[in-house]
Amino acid sequence: MRRAAGILCRIGAPLSIAALAAGRAASCEGKATFDHARDAARGADDFQDLLKRATAKKDGSLWWDCRHARALHDVATASDSAMTPAERKEMLARAFKLLDERLAGEGSTGADAADAWRWKGTVLSALSSHMGTDESIKAASTIRDAWLRALELNPRDASASHLLGRWHMKMASLSWIEVLAARALYSTPPAGTHQEALDRFLAAEEADPGFWMANRVQLAAAMAKVGRGKEGEAWARRAAAMPVLTEDDAESKKELEALAAANRWTLDAPGDGADDRA
Repeated sequence: MRRAAGILCRIGAPLSIAALAAGRAASCEGKATFDHARDAARGADDFQDLLKRATAKKDGSLWWDCRHARALHDVATASDSAMTPAERKEMLARAFKLLDERLAGEGSTGADAADAWRWKGTVLSALSSHMGTDESIKAASTIRDAWLRALELNPRDASASHLLGRWHMKMASLSWIEVLAARALYSTPPAGTHQEALDRFLAAEEADPGFWMANRVQLAAAMAKVGRGKEGEAWARRAAAMPVLTEDDAESKKELEALAAANRWTLDAPGDGADDRA
């Protein structure tokens, strides 16, 4: 996923406090460097290194607490990690607790808070894969609400829109056993539709065109689910035209190829319809 490379700092300090201005600029550069390193990470060893760096740099700010939780998440979900499922679950629980406790007393707004809420939902989503059916269903509303809060704080957060689309896709695809469990737990169980998922993926694309191959893959899948296969194929071709830059892109490319095969789509021609703005 192409992520923001840190916070843009605008410092208008007079020359009389040049040292302070330089210190603030260095701090911003450190944040950008850290996020760039995360974008370039390719496996468990890289994520472990980032976790050490995040732990060492924590200064009580929401920004670094969010990066610390994100690093815990990345280590726990690395596909090449030798960690046991129990160890992964424990690390994800630590990450969730960090963000949950911080945000419980956090009244700030803006990009840092939006990031933290988005990652709270993301960490809990990963943690829910280690839960039983009942626990996972109970967590679903909290996950959704965290991503909705991220969007409230930053309406142009394409990642939060995408994640909500994924949430709706998952809710729309629950097995009958999961649906029965949800009805037993809630008078009005969490629910989602493929159309709601499609709307979220389109909103993400509008907010930041071509920001993530995964969004175009999921957008194509949602199009197919709502009976708009021709448009879905066009979006699939747009996704196929994007470069594979990260492990996440490589996984999305595999998913795209499987989706194309299932729908008998071709991926070797330019997409038709809407202008590709990536």
